Amino acid sequence: MQTRESIQLIIDGQEMSFQDGITYREVAQTVQEQYDHRILLAVEGNALRELRAIPKDGSHVHFLTICDTDGNKAYQRSLSLLLQKAVYDLYGRRSEYEMAVHFAVSDGLYYTLKAPEKVTPDFLRDVLAQMHAVQQAALPFEKRSVSTAQARELFKKWSMPDKEQLFRYRLSSRTNIYEVGGVPDYAYGYMVPDTSYLECFDLKQYHDGFVLQFPKQTEPDCIPEFKPEEKLFYVQHKAMEWGRKIGIDMAADLNGAVVAGKAK
Repeated sequence: MQTRESIQLIIDGQEMSFQDGITYREVAQTVQEQYDHRILLAVEGNALRELRAIPKDGSHVHFLTICDTDGNKAYQRSLSLLLQKAVYDLYGRRSEYEMAVHFAVSDGLYYTLKAPEKVTPDFLRDVLAQMHAVQQAALPFEKRSVSTAQARELFKKWSMPDKEQLFRYRLSSRTNIYEVGGVPDYAYGYMVPDTSYLECFDLKQYHDGFVLQFPKQTEPDCIPEFKPEEKLFYVQHKAMEWGRKIGIDMAADLNGAVVAGKAK
């Protein structure tokens, strides 16, 4: 019986041998005890790699956790898709339903909701409970490459007009789409392997929307106290309202204005 060839990896200065074809997720399991928190991403040389990736023989490797900047960003991106999955599980895919993320508020992201349902304590309680259910199900964040035209059709089908319009101005012919439990999203960076990696989060009602909270890099095991800066929020919210009034509610609207020669 033919055995698989082995590869050598230098992990934090220590040379280790693994079977060829192993994933970074499997490699991470062998060194997890050397890290204080769960490994989320790999660094191969100077390049970030998702844990689904297969390492190259001879690579110098370091792993990132939620305490690292890129690891924390991957956590946030993945958590945003977990939120989206939970909301669609509860309320379905409907054309009159739209959830939008705007800006950072108190170590979290501020969302608004355009739907028959209002943001109430009961709404947030139900969404949070569904998020925990999806988290415990350990659903994988699946990644696939599609054409830009396919991406537009996909987000149109899922009633995500901001994502659909964004791809109108994308020059690349292909893009990477992530899905969890069949719910898609477009992310500007890497994601964690599955929902079980997202152990700490919360939702807080705030003004006419809500805030998705996540841990700080310096305090990775807890959600920080909710302390929004009202003056900063007021400025950001006014800018958001002004954008809506002039018809530039999202990045794609600005792209359209530039193409049409309406922006200077």
